[in-house]
Amino acid sequence: MHKYTVLLLVTCLVVSCLIVLTATPTNAQKPSPPSVPKFSVKLVAHPYDVPPTTTSSFDTSTWTEITITEPGYRVENRSIEVTIKNQHFTPYTLHTSECDYEINLYYAVEVKEHFSEDWHTFRFSIYSYAYQDQSDSGYTVVSGSADYDAGVKLDFRVQAVIGYRQSATADSLAGLWLGPMDSMSFSTSSNWSDLQTITITSGSSSSPSQTTTFPSATSDNNDQPQSPEQTQTPNNVFSNPFFMLGVGAFFAGVVVVVVMVFRSRHLSSVVFEVEGRS
Repeated sequence: MHKYTVLLLVTCLVVSCLIVLTATPTNAQKPSPPSVPKFSVKLVAHPYDVPPTTTSSFDTSTWTEITITEPGYRVENRSIEVTIKNQHFTPYTLHTSECDYEINLYYAVEVKEHFSEDWHTFRFSIYSYAYQDQSDSGYTVVSGSADYDAGVKLDFRVQAVIGYRQSATADSLAGLWLGPMDSMSFSTSSNWSDLQTITITSGSSSSPSQTTTFPSATSDNNDQPQSPEQTQTPNNVFSNPFFMLGVGAFFAGVVVVVVMVFRSRHLSSVVFEVEGRS
């Protein structure tokens, strides 16, 4: 009898531990939405000179050497720079049953012509990413093409996104033909910022219609996104397969113990009856 009681107690203990493990809430990291980014836009130029080049060839018909000199020229090397003030954020890893995801802070920058309604991703080329990682310094700089006619007005806006970036890189087949294609998973984002408008000039500088003054590092605590908060997300116990398996094992163990106890008592009574008759 004693061994059946011990077996029943051990079964109950194992199932109880399994129920506790499956019913305990798990910690899920849910980041607060980031702040609306502060940024500025300007047209910059990094000109450089290409020196003259000389090439020589031999004319076999005249048996003379021909020298050709190409004159040098100046490259304006203009681009548009969007400078974004970084926010306080610590990257972390989101653990799931499938795999681990590296959660980071990104910026999406869009541009349109002032009198148009169509927004486009602002990037230097089709091979640059649509979501720019936040840099380790105080500011993130996103550069893009300045291939616009003089006098064109451009509107810019910026959005901050916290999440996991999935991309087709430039060296992949999709990225080779279409450029990097970004999509965000497990993401939360800020609202779009106010517009910044610049006018493209023929020189090396732009004409901004707005000027953004960044506050000092000690005065922007209210604009920083919250650190990832720990939220208690209870599991659905009855949909957990381990829980249901444990419950089934528990009841099966109870049935086995009851049957064995009944058989033991039945055999004892039979033996007792036989001995009494003898």
